[in-house]
Amino acid sequence: MKSTAKIATSTRLRKTVNSMTRIALIICGGYPIWVNAILPLRATFKILASEIKVFVDAQPAEGFTGSPPIFMNLLKMILMTVAAGYLGLALFALVFANRMIFPQPPSSYSDSDAIIKIPYGDEGYKISALFLPHEQADRIVFYHHGNGEDLGRSQGRLELLREQGFAVFAWDYPGYGTSTGRPNERRIMEAAQASMQYIVEELGFSKEQVILYGRSLGGGPAVQLAEDHSVAGVILEGTFTSTFRVLTRVRLLPWDVFDNLSRIDRIQAPLLIIHGTLDYTIPYSHSLALYQRAKDPKTLVTVDTGGHNNLVEDFAEIYWEAVDTFIQSL
Repeated sequence: MKSTAKIATSTRLRKTVNSMTRIALIICGGYPIWVNAILPLRATFKILASEIKVFVDAQPAEGFTGSPPIFMNLLKMILMTVAAGYLGLALFALVFANRMIFPQPPSSYSDSDAIIKIPYGDEGYKISALFLPHEQADRIVFYHHGNGEDLGRSQGRLELLREQGFAVFAWDYPGYGTSTGRPNERRIMEAAQASMQYIVEELGFSKEQVILYGRSLGGGPAVQLAEDHSVAGVILEGTFTSTFRVLTRVRLLPWDVFDNLSRIDRIQAPLLIIHGTLDYTIPYSHSLALYQRAKDPKTLVTVDTGGHNNLVEDFAEIYWEAVDTFIQSL
């Protein structure tokens, strides 16, 4: 007849193995969004730590003499589970990350005489762009929209910017609107650099007259352009430290997409960051982290109770005062 200590230990081991199996299955594909697997992982580590303590504290006097081999087997299972989970996480990110970051909504507009076509890269692709001139403007806002938008969906915001007295240039990422090519960080940056070149060479603005505006996903190309070029200023609205950390909060993988946190301190231009405290798409903490890392001169405008998509609509006075004050200070 088994001793009480052995039965209790066997029960604990079985529960631990079952828990690790469930977590491994979740991480390797049981959930549609890979980040959801990370949350139960915390609880599992607590369970595993508790089980390890039980095995370490077990005394031969209790009748449990198999401590060393069982402990080693448990440790091996823990390491294998963690390794399998991490591998599943990495593979999922490799295969599905771009689809999640760049959902490519259906185009809300068709090509017309107002749509500018700009070639980028060496694959024969072209992006679609829109220029809204203003006769009295001595600055141009280079606008980068969010991942669920295109030029048509951004038209209202662009017109409002022009009404404030600015010339405006906006573009669609590869695969968005009527732009060709599939979106990824490399192609987006090739297109962003081609757009900057177009603004300078075709529209006649100097880089020192360009104000980079990145909304949400658009903060990625805006920050990289600001790192590469001496511009008049940078405005970031509801953007992220990095796209992966929107979901994971911390860095888990050796690569990322649009890692703004690693670049923000290399921006030399004046910086304005606007973010709502009730933004559930990209938490307000992202802008706080960017602001803390950025160099002066910098301004953080916190919109109390503001969300991700309603700053202009519901907090117009705060929004436009922040934008106008910032641009007038340049």
